[in-house]
Amino acid sequence: MKKLLLSFLLSLSLLIFVGTTTSAKSNPSQMSKYWYHFRTVKVTKPVTVDRVKITGIPECNHIKVDKKITLHKGQIVKLTSAGSNFTWVLKLNHKTAKQLWVMFKPDNTRWLKIIK
Repeated sequence: MKKLLLSFLLSLSLLIFVGTTTSAKSNPSQMSKYWYHFRTVKVTKPVTVDRVKITGIPECNHIKVDKKITLHKGQIVKLTSAGSNFTWVLKLNHKTAKQLWVMFKPDNTRWLKIIK
């Protein structure tokens, strides 16, 4: 009986000490208020980004894709959540012009790492 009680107390103390030192490190979801402002992130998986031109109203029916590029692993970009029309909006400066660069998918945050 003493061995059983001792092993129970030992395992309980290990669970308490080990369980409190680890924590989940995940990104805020795409619909979180965290993404209301542009955030600097590092790309962890290759993703496709589209340069779009809105040609009429309503915007969701009049979108023309001008150019596509691929963001590679390790690239640092600024992005924000776009709501219903697009999944993400990015700030990218290519050459001299600033355009609207958007992502239609992925709608999760597993392809990025937040830089603080």
